[in-house]
Formats: sequence, structure tokens, C-alpha cells
Amino acid sequence: MESTFKKEYEVQHLANGAMELTFKNRRIGAHNQAAASLFLTLLIFVVGGFAAICLALLLSIMMDDENFWMHFFISCVVVFGGLFYILSKTLNPTSKIVVTKEGLIFPGPQSREMQIAFEDVIDWGVMLETSTAQGHAQTAFLYAQAGGQEFRMTKHLKPALAKGLHAEIQRYVKSLPSNQ
Repeated sequence: MESTFKKEYEVQHLANGAMELTFKNRRIGAHNQAAASLFLTLLIFVVGGFAAICLALLLSIMMDDENFWMHFFISCVVVFGGLFYILSKTLNPTSKIVVTKEGLIFPGPQSREMQIAFEDVIDWGVMLETSTAQGHAQTAFLYAQAGGQEFRMTKHLKPALAKGLHAEIQRYVKSLPSNQ
């Protein structure tokens, strides 16, 4: 039977036998979600409102008419639509993990690409972060331990998405000929 729901990640099998997982990250972790959402809401309405008023005044002056409220409405739609679009792209960037026969390739610090060979990996899995300080918030990330270090393979994710990515990688690794 085929599932009727859409996964929150995409799986692409590459020509060289590798698997590429594409998904959306979160930039804000569990400990900062409540404060950040309040700050972003205030920022959007203050900056957006100021920009909409300025744009409406500019339109009224340029068009030399007195339909300020019509210009204000149009300005609000344009400004707030633009702000929400920009925030959706910057706060939830798309990321990818490539799983090859030899190891994992994932984005590291400062957007550098990192590689870890399976033979060097001691442990890997899903790490959950929970905060109850300002309401209940939970995020997760994938990690790998190798060479006495812990590497975060993803930024913050929904816990279900992190577990799904982890299961997909495990399924691929178990299907490799050398691991049977």
C-alpha cells in the first residue's frame, strides 16, 4: 500500500549510488523559541507598520491624490507579504545530507561541508532539546560522534523529522552490501 501523506523531507538516489536527503531546518532552538517568536512578531509589526505608512505617504504624494487609506492598504499587503516571505526563507532554510557508501556529507559550521567516514563513527543518533521555561518547546538534531568529538549534522528540526531522517539513513546503511 502507498502512503497518502507527504514526507517533510525528500529522498533522491544519485547516479553514484549515494542518497541525498533534503529537508528544512529551523534556526531557533527549543530554549529560545518563545522569546524569539515574541520578538519577531513585534519586529514585523513595528518595522512593517512603519514601512507601510512611509510607502503609503510616498504613494499619496507621488500620485497627487488623497486616497491615503487605499495606498496604506496596498502598502500593508506588499510590505507584510514581503516580510513574511523573507522570514520564511531565512528562518527555515533548506539543508541536505548526502549518505554515500563510505560515509556522511553534511553542512558544518560557517556553511562548510563536512565529511565523516562510517569507519570513524563511534555513535550517531537523534538528540532532543526540551525547554519548559517559557512554555513547552522541543526541537531535535542529528549528531555523529567520531574522533572524540560530537558533530551536529543538522540544525534544529522537529523531533519527528529528525527521527524520520535518522531512520532513512539507517535503512540506507543497512542496505549496503558490506553491512549485510
